[in-house]
Amino acid sequence: MTRLDRQKWDRRYSRGSELAGAQPSEWLLRSLALAGFDRGDGRAALDVACGTGRDALYLAALGFSVDAVDISPVALAQASAASRERELSINWLEADLDLAFRPPRTYDLILMIHYVNLPLMEKLTLALRPGGWLVSEQYLHTSGVQVGPRRAEYRVASGALAAACGDLEIVEQEEGTSRDRLGRTLAVSRVAARRSVLGH
Repeated sequence: MTRLDRQKWDRRYSRGSELAGAQPSEWLLRSLALAGFDRGDGRAALDVACGTGRDALYLAALGFSVDAVDISPVALAQASAASRERELSINWLEADLDLAFRPPRTYDLILMIHYVNLPLMEKLTLALRPGGWLVSEQYLHTSGVQVGPRRAEYRVASGALAAACGDLEIVEQEEGTSRDRLGRTLAVSRVAARRSVLGH
């Protein structure tokens, strides 16, 4: 991202926190159930492009050891304040994910929701521990449904998420229209993939 991108996101988050009443991603909740992660039990999790931290906060409350990264210092300040208020320990990281971001450790769970960067997603698979899970949801290219970003670069083509998972086992994937909590129709692509317990 450029400096202008950072400023754009800072302005968006400065208009008001999105944390109030924010619920974790429905795809994250379903993927945690698939993985059998009803509790974190100290497992390491990485939330990529975390924004104001709704998913990172949820994972920390479950008992995950969470790193959360975003480009916007405004969003991270809001997220950090929320984690202090809830007495949750989260490692908030400011980074431009379009540059050479390197995960600070390996993870049992990596989450990437509504941030399109397929080359980074491919690299993140290498930061998964044996048995670790990669969970992603992105807006899908469509000619009809326009909820979500209008610019093509903020959406993915059919099959792109599964391809970016490399040699991970695709446990579940979905593509097509879906309704969000507000009843709006979205075109989305979702994947939950797992690294072999043998590490291959």
